[in-house]
Amino acid sequence: MRPELVRVVRGRYQSLGDLCEDAVDDGLVDLLQDEEDIREKVPTRERLFLYARRVVLNKAHDLAYKGPRTEEFPDGDPEALNPVAPDDTSRQSERRELSQHIDDALKRLPSMQAQAVRLFYIADLSCAEIARILGTSEKSVTRLLSNGRKALARLLADEQNSL
Repeated sequence: MRPELVRVVRGRYQSLGDLCEDAVDDGLVDLLQDEEDIREKVPTRERLFLYARRVVLNKAHDLAYKGPRTEEFPDGDPEALNPVAPDDTSRQSERRELSQHIDDALKRLPSMQAQAVRLFYIADLSCAEIARILGTSEKSVTRLLSNGRKALARLLADEQNSL
């Protein structure tokens, strides 16, 4: 799978040169770290390749437009590179909490809707790619996404009202 992914990235991001392989490696490491979650979302090898392709292309896009991450820290202190303002920790906490609420709401959606929403918004796949993964038509995917968004909005509003 790796050589195919390197070829795909090189085809799309030629300007990266040798960094194409870094993007592929970073993407594959991310996939391995989320292995259990991915097994639920992506049941077949063909679908796994499409999912991996999207993750790797996202990594390549980040490299192409944001540049490579550096591991060097000024004065050997990682905090000096990105100091955290006091209110940043509360924002991070709010984001984690919101993310948890969304994840809980996604678990209450029908399986196909939840998969479509995750693949579209989290994995950044197109409707055509999602249709191939789910084994359905693009029109069905757009309906799943529409119904999924509405259901998520209702679930999150209900949860907000109960607080």
